[in-house]
Amino acid sequence: MPWTVCDAMSERREFVALAGAEGANVSELCRRFSISRRVGYKWLGRYEAEGESGLAERSRRPRRSPQPPPEAMEAKVLELRQAHPAWGGRKLRRRLSDLGQEAVPAASTITEILRRHGRLDEAESASHKPFTRFERAAPNDLWQMDFKGHFAIEQGRCHPLTVLDDHSRYALELAVPASRYAASPRAFPEVLAPIEYAPELAVRKVRDKGELSYQGRTFKLPKAFKGYPVALRPTVHDGELDVLFCQHVIARLNPRVPETNSRASLNGRRQREGASVLSREPDELTTLGVTHVPAHL
Repeated sequence: MPWTVCDAMSERREFVALAGAEGANVSELCRRFSISRRVGYKWLGRYEAEGESGLAERSRRPRRSPQPPPEAMEAKVLELRQAHPAWGGRKLRRRLSDLGQEAVPAASTITEILRRHGRLDEAESASHKPFTRFERAAPNDLWQMDFKGHFAIEQGRCHPLTVLDDHSRYALELAVPASRYAASPRAFPEVLAPIEYAPELAVRKVRDKGELSYQGRTFKLPKAFKGYPVALRPTVHDGELDVLFCQHVIARLNPRVPETNSRASLNGRRQREGASVLSREPDELTTLGVTHVPAHL
């Protein structure tokens, strides 16, 4: 007895016949015929709309075939590329649109024009690997801040700080920032609210030169906190206190360290030892009563 030959058309007929039976489970039938549910429902929909003829394969030819760009447009692309050899398809397309050209082809088509006329170095193109860009979906989702190194100016040296919004910064490449503007969901009051701490915490105001007084002792903090209130919070280590600025820990104090951390004691010790406080090693900060300063300060 010869083997039964099954083609795609016969399997589709069997599939829709079994699916039309009372109590049929379409998902189970799809697993049995090794097709996805999306494909299974596609054939059921075609059979319901067109009958058995709907189960036949349809032409995969595109409904519209792209037409090559006019020779005049190709000439403008090549002319602009000649003036700017480093520009690629996207930049050329944007520039042609800005110049008022109509029916500017897609960036991929412009790239193909350059390749067809030998304006692309294939080896050079292959050497450039795509890199990951971090772009958030909306403004103010994430900002990046970075120092870019200092340089000399007339008044001294400038230390530029760059602040980038991970959404709108990419608009600088292909669109003006105003076209990507959105109102910030955060409120930015002109006057900041006063800094408040929990009532059980001891609060001290940082004096000039970053000095902090606690239990008759003077401790040193970064001068950036001059004039601001900070709070002292006990830690799990007996006798040690975290110094808080708002919700951030900026230092750790240990008042039980021998009293060598007051300014008077420091001056007297410096005179006796002939050593500068600035010459102390970082691990000796504990002897000044400050046992830890975060690296970002």
